[in-house]
Amino acid sequence: MRISLVVTIALIFASATAFAQTYQQRKNEGMLPDRQPSSATLQMFRFGGTRVGEEVYVTGTPSFESYSVPAAALIDVKKGGEIKVEIKRNDKAPVFLDTVELVAGNKRYRPKKAMADGKDVTKKLAMKDEDCVSFKDLVLEFPPIGDVDIKTVTLDFTASAGHVSKTIAMPAQKDGPTIVQSSKYFNYLPGSKKGSVVLDNVFMTEAELGRPNYTQKVTLAIGEGRESIKMWVRDDGANLSVALDVAADNTLDEASDKTVLYVRGRDGLKSFTAGAGGDEYGRMGAAYTGDSKAEHRVYEFVIPFSLLPQLDDKGKWGIAFAVTM
Repeated sequence: MRISLVVTIALIFASATAFAQTYQQRKNEGMLPDRQPSSATLQMFRFGGTRVGEEVYVTGTPSFESYSVPAAALIDVKKGGEIKVEIKRNDKAPVFLDTVELVAGNKRYRPKKAMADGKDVTKKLAMKDEDCVSFKDLVLEFPPIGDVDIKTVTLDFTASAGHVSKTIAMPAQKDGPTIVQSSKYFNYLPGSKKGSVVLDNVFMTEAELGRPNYTQKVTLAIGEGRESIKMWVRDDGANLSVALDVAADNTLDEASDKTVLYVRGRDGLKSFTAGAGGDEYGRMGAAYTGDSKAEHRVYEFVIPFSLLPQLDDKGKWGIAFAVTM
């Protein structure tokens, strides 16, 4: 028997947890702190809007956790052919998926095609590598699963969710992410590193940029690993160019992701922003680079010398930045 499956899952809020259970079940088993149910819920619907099952309350975590959702009630056995799954979330908070599989009997099927808000993300969902997908509407297509007991079919995925908003200053600041005149800076001598970048949302490779001026390892935005943040500083005699490869930011949040670049001179401190609230001198993008298997944030700045503060007594500028993941 060939089975057609069409599913819509509404993911409401925000954070991931282990296998889907109600809040009361998890509380009874001592798996939750003594507090009111969170606003994080997951609900499944039969395609067309018919609700199936009860709400599942989830708790917050910065890691990817495993879910196994029974799919039998969502399967239309009258239609043959390939399996199609639709996952939706509401606008309260982003949800990040690392992997998705359909489990039928002793076989596991990865999607042969995955489209998130019209973008092909099949590769991103192929393996557990913290290369995650954030979406409002995700459509998955699976191959036929053959003659199996539909009561055993589940949709398994690893997920994490919620608004990620942590700011990291570089060079590392003991007093947190705030950068002021007396903070640490990387000192740059104009003319010492010739080159430039173009604000075209196409990030240059490390082979093109050369050796970075500064590197720092930090914890991933979501996940359990650590990745680098690298900074390149160059100039062409008229403009200061700065490129940032933020491999640690694997959650592509359009609303909050940003980098503020600070340039210190003899007459004070000036700042320029790329990303949320950005200006004409900075651009935010997303790319795969050699430092990470996950798609992550990259930033570029091109700033005319005329907008920068005066060089300090040693003929240098101090360069620092704060990146919000």
